[in-house]
Order: sequence, then C-alpha cells, then structure tokens
Amino acid sequence: MGANSICRSCNEEKSIESFSQRSKDGAFRKDCKVCVAKRKAAEYDLRKQKIHGPGWKRITTFVDGGRRCQRCKEVKAFSEYRENPNKKAGIMTFCRPCETTRFTELQEKHKLNPVKFRQDKNACTAKYWKKNPDGYKLKCLVTAHRRRGRHLAAAGNFTQMHIEQKALLQDGRCYYCGSLLGENRHIDHKIPLVRGGTNWPANLCLACPTCNLRKNAKTPQEFRATL
Repeated sequence: MGANSICRSCNEEKSIESFSQRSKDGAFRKDCKVCVAKRKAAEYDLRKQKIHGPGWKRITTFVDGGRRCQRCKEVKAFSEYRENPNKKAGIMTFCRPCETTRFTELQEKHKLNPVKFRQDKNACTAKYWKKNPDGYKLKCLVTAHRRRGRHLAAAGNFTQMHIEQKALLQDGRCYYCGSLLGENRHIDHKIPLVRGGTNWPANLCLACPTCNLRKNAKTPQEFRATL
C-alpha cells in the first residue's frame, strides 16, 4: 500500500495515517478513521433508539468550552460547576443551582422518612460497591490511611484518584524493588508519619507488602541501604 489510499465508504483519497490497522495482522482497514467513527456512532444511536424509542437523541456533554448539566440540560461554563477531583472531568455533573436544588430535595425526603431514606441510601451504596469490588478495596485502604493521618495530626490529604495516578506513574510496580504489584498492594509514606511525614500525595508511593513491612519506619534512603 502506498502513501495514500482510497476510503471504501467516502471514496476519498487520504493519507495512510487516516486509516487504522487491524490488531490481528497489522493490515490497514479499507475505511478511514472518520468513516469508522461515524458508522459506530450510527450503530450506537440505533441501539439506543430500539431501547428508548425513535425519539431518542444523543446529548453532547461538552459543548463550546462548557458542560451540559445532567439535570437542567443547559450548557453552562465550567465555572458554574463545583470542582470534584474524583470525577474524570474534574467537576461535578450538576451545575451549582441544580446541585443546591437536589440537595434540598434530599433533605426534605430525609425529614419525611429518615429510616427509609437511610436504608435506600445504604442499599444503593452497597449495590454500587458490589459492582466495583476493586474500587471498594481501594476506598477502604485510602480511608484507613486518612484516618491514621488525622490521628497523628499529619498535614495533607489524598483521594483514590491520587493512588490510581501513582499506579500509572509506577507502571504497576513496587516503588522499592520494582516487582509487579498484585491486588494486595500497600500505600506507603516515603517519610513515615511517625517521623513527621505528611499525607500529601507527593509523600506517597505504592509498594509490595514485603517491602512495606520491611521498611517500617525507615526513610527510603535508610531502607534501600538494607536491600
């Protein structure tokens, strides 16, 4: 295949970079990336229309430097949304007015029947974590470390997102020995909390259980000297 190729769908001649390769044999596809994306989008819309009816239409979340509120469906500037580092986009899905309205509605629902409201909330939470067992395990681990940091009056705080970023930066390997981390990974404070370390993400790393337990209250330099 030369430097250019003709797309089977749009019949336009395009550069070879406009065509994706098959994962099996590495051969270039006959449809360009744009046409493939359009076909997949049309197939997705058709599936949704079969489920929700012919009146279903795709709603774009991010439009012209703003975001569409999931409650009022209006496109508003990013400044109209509260920040949330646990969300992929870094902001809430509801705008500030809708979030206030939703919170007020939840308060009223809680006042009417507090016992049932609490039961429904616990059931919803349990259902979510049952579908995300790995996330639940990480949540419990993060909560335990944050509680210990508060007990020792350590400065700083971190979330699950920071730990997931650490895993990507370390390429899924132990910070000290370089071995692959399994499900039983430990969160380690480089400078231990008992020696004045903080709970800021910069002082955290992921380590295998063996290294974390052997390190104990040592600094990284002291522990590496023993390896």
